[in-house]
Amino acid sequence: MNIFLLCIVSLLCTAVGVVFTITANIVPVAPDGLAQVISMKTKLDFGRVKICFDCIVVILLLVNINTLTGIGIGTILSAILVGKIVMLLNKYFKSNLEKIIF
Repeated sequence: MNIFLLCIVSLLCTAVGVVFTITANIVPVAPDGLAQVISMKTKLDFGRVKICFDCIVVILLLVNINTLTGIGIGTILSAILVGKIVMLLNKYFKSNLEKIIF
């Protein structure tokens, strides 16, 4: 139970960090920056683009290394859930966050 709770907390912290970084227009880490550019160019929701991008990266990693070493349930959950949490946070808090930041 402790590991599951820790995984949930880490996913939430990661998503909050992504939302703050993207909303504040701070230079994000490379994968989030690429997802942000794809989102801006295609006019798709950033959270959806992040989910697709992260899942593609995990799939490419699995294809190229041919082993599950280093890829656990946390990696897979992160690829799927961080983008969904980002979408939820953006939906409910983005306008308030923009007021505070800008």
